[in-house]
Amino acid sequence: MKTSIRKSRGRQLRQALGILEKHLGRRRRRRPPDALETLMVSVLAGDGNDLLAAEILEKLRGELVDWNELRVSTPKEIEDLIAPLPDAAEKAEALQRILQKLFAERHTLNLAHFQRFGKDRLDKELDSFGGLSPSVKFRMMLKAFDINILPMTADIERIVKRLGLVDSYLTADKVAEELQQVLPPKRVYSFYHLMSEHAEKVCMVRGYVCASCLLASVCERGKSSKSGEDK
Repeated sequence: MKTSIRKSRGRQLRQALGILEKHLGRRRRRRPPDALETLMVSVLAGDGNDLLAAEILEKLRGELVDWNELRVSTPKEIEDLIAPLPDAAEKAEALQRILQKLFAERHTLNLAHFQRFGKDRLDKELDSFGGLSPSVKFRMMLKAFDINILPMTADIERIVKRLGLVDSYLTADKVAEELQQVLPPKRVYSFYHLMSEHAEKVCMVRGYVCASCLLASVCERGKSSKSGEDK
């Protein structure tokens, strides 16, 4: 990315994030969440949004005695419990695989031992569960271990392309690379949460209305939509 483009997009990103933080409040880390439950929410969310995944986790918490009951359930039983999430069968298998591996190796269902690991070791340990995508692993690192790495979910990719922060033809990996050049590490946590919430509630896949969006003034899609309405 050329220096002039990087500076321009960096300013635009800070403006967009500043608007959301002004109206919705800056998202800050508080007490670290339970690592295992954070991983479970990340698996449930997959490449999607956290909000429905968190609701499903609460549903599981209410219906099960503990996570060991989930561990000994069949994949089909877990799949039925986590519906209507997309890819429920695959996610059910991933949850059971994680819980069974933990219990077999440590005779407990928690990830307290992960607290002493750095980023590279965390990445390796998460890979050992098998089948976890980068967005799942990075969401876990960001939320549970204060590692400033941006999970590239479908929502984040969609919204930064609409904003014009990256070129629309880029793959998810390239989008992540370009955002790393313009997003200050200390703002990753707030950026991820606010953009994810905005994508879920306002800048949806379909049926979004640019005219009522807080970011319309700094968004390429929003500006083009308003221009079309003015003609």
